[in-house]
Amino acid sequence: MYGKKITNKNNSTGQRLRSVAGQSSSYFSDMSNGALVDMASHVDTVGRDEPKQCPLEFIKGNSQPIQEMRAWIEKVRDVQANVLLCGESGTGKELVARAIHAGQGPFVAINMAAIADNLVDSELCGHKEGAFTGADGDRIGLLFEANGGTLFLDEINAMSLQLQAKLLRVIEERKIRPVGSNREFDVNFRLVSATNEDLEQLVNEGRFRRDLFHRLKVLSYKLPPLRARTADVPLLANEFLSYYTSIHNRAAQGFSAEAISWLSSRKWPGNVRELENFIEEVVVLLPADTREITLDYLLNVPSVADCASTRNTRIRAGEPVPLSEMIQHHILGVMDYTKGNKAQAARILKIDYKTLVRKLTTEAD
Repeated sequence: MYGKKITNKNNSTGQRLRSVAGQSSSYFSDMSNGALVDMASHVDTVGRDEPKQCPLEFIKGNSQPIQEMRAWIEKVRDVQANVLLCGESGTGKELVARAIHAGQGPFVAINMAAIADNLVDSELCGHKEGAFTGADGDRIGLLFEANGGTLFLDEINAMSLQLQAKLLRVIEERKIRPVGSNREFDVNFRLVSATNEDLEQLVNEGRFRRDLFHRLKVLSYKLPPLRARTADVPLLANEFLSYYTSIHNRAAQGFSAEAISWLSSRKWPGNVRELENFIEEVVVLLPADTREITLDYLLNVPSVADCASTRNTRIRAGEPVPLSEMIQHHILGVMDYTKGNKAQAARILKIDYKTLVRKLTTEAD
């Protein structure tokens, strides 16, 4: 779905928490002196995304689902209503959020699954120096950082009920109170949220607040999985090939017809992100002088032909294998069942989200 002009694997804002320091000292000084504070004038740019445009042409694809999505983005990008983006992992929800944002002020992305309940207030609203043990300096919260721009909340389905309650209050009142302060301050941002699970189902199960769900879902869109737009696979594959050959200094200029057909026929449960990672693996392992990538080459790429296939064959045959291999086999089976949805897989496996990510990373290594 996306081009490398926007995504940068070394700057994946959707995968980290970010905080701001520096000018926060003057902000809290003014606050403690009882002065009226213009929040926008105190926002520090350290750690914040630089404003960047995200033209619709960066959303790659010519299929009907992508054309319909571009048309929807055009309709909603100039209004301030809350937006909820739904879709499987790897479908490009942050890219769509950036297209809606269109460079209008700061863009702050927060992975809600990564915020610990005991750090919610500090991370979102900031704190004053000395507000609690370990608060060695003033800190501007992420909601304050997004003032005047767009706040992108990724993986909202993974939020605890405690975090949901705190977020609901901010959304309703558009005010924050830094930890250790006795004052509230107005914040104004466009809210775009993303989920890889059915929030309505989570509401019915009592795992997501109904009032918050309706606050977030003023406008909503379900992003198409890659298997629903296989006509875009050749374009995407060649986009990623062009990018990674330039990065890794390879000579490949394209795929054979058989290779493209094979790429288009795969399920890609991890969607565009999985396709991208696979193409990078292909490029990195290419002989430097290879001009065309053939089907035979793709079938011999380690992630396709190596230990995973061998291990699965051994397990199906009833051959004794180490416990670690059985565990990995089961985890990958659950991931396949959930179509790459890590939060759902973690609940099925009854392990926490971070443990699942670590085990998947170990498997990938």
